[in-house]
Amino acid sequence: KEAPPALPDFEADSTKDGLAVLVKFKANHDYGASRWLLQFGASAEVLSPIELREKIHLQLREAATQYER
Repeated sequence: KEAPPALPDFEADSTKDGLAVLVKFKANHDYGASRWLLQFGASAEVLSPIELREKIHLQLREAATQYER
């Protein structure tokens, strides 16, 4: 909440237990959204849309291969 991204209609709501934050936003291209999400590493999970979830998954897998040598 302290530094929201420049994504349209950005909303951030803490979960009832206060251990997580659910964010919602609109984006007309997944590049900005994925760059913002990837900065959180394993602390973020994309729930929807499924296409963005799959793209983030692929990018994280590709990044991890650099450390598996």
